[in-house]
Amino acid sequence: MIPENEFAPQELAGEAGALWLDSVPAFDGVKAAFATKETLRQGAAASFEGKPLDGDGRINEEYVARLCATLGFPYGRLATCRQVHGTEICRVAVAERRWCGECDGLATDVVNAPLAVFTADCVPIVMWAARPGALAVLHAGWRGTLAKIVGAGVSRLEKFWAARAEEVAVFLGPAVGPCCYDVGDDVARAAEAAFGKRAGQVLLEEGGKRRLDLHRANELAAQEAGVLPENVYRVATCTFCEEELLESRRRDGNAAGRLMAIAALAATEAEDRGNGV
Repeated sequence: MIPENEFAPQELAGEAGALWLDSVPAFDGVKAAFATKETLRQGAAASFEGKPLDGDGRINEEYVARLCATLGFPYGRLATCRQVHGTEICRVAVAERRWCGECDGLATDVVNAPLAVFTADCVPIVMWAARPGALAVLHAGWRGTLAKIVGAGVSRLEKFWAARAEEVAVFLGPAVGPCCYDVGDDVARAAEAAFGKRAGQVLLEEGGKRRLDLHRANELAAQEAGVLPENVYRVATCTFCEEELLESRRRDGNAAGRLMAIAALAATEAEDRGNGV
């Protein structure tokens, strides 16, 4: 049985084969989607013939533009970043196409200004503070997770827009699950240092192997930052296991694609007309 705050992929499935947060009441006011392999087979995305990553490791611009078109987000207003597995979060103050340098999170209060990160096992995170109308989208691999980037996200929402931690909603998107994420001693030690006595909740041992639960680690970090347990949501899936639905670098190596997690403050029809979109 799936817990109340956990959603099966089919519960979130919607337009363009993506997983949408429309059915999660806590995210009312946000348009947010996690692309899937099905998204890559639809609309403009289906015509893309190149590689998702450029030679320097940056996401291919055409790939980004086609995914935006397929999902119905304005590419010309999109902010992205060069992800470096850290905890830096960039504030986005204008709605225009821009790379925000090296960071692993983006935050804004600008309407219809999409924020996007790209993953293939790491956790994409959408954070929403409805009262001040502030949004953040984060990328959390094991380094960012154990460095508690989700806590940094709460701090940015508090600093920039006076959001209160207890009113922040957090959604953890598709990522590799503890069923498939074997880790070495270096990661295990980092997990123990990050969570102390609670490390046993994120670092599982079975058959002589240690496995990291990225979702649970981000849940604990969010709660440490003051987010209420009932305000943390996640999708019940594993990128490694869901071969037909999701990309996984651990499963497919360099042949793996990248899936876009994208979110924007929803605009009213009047705001859309005023912005000319």
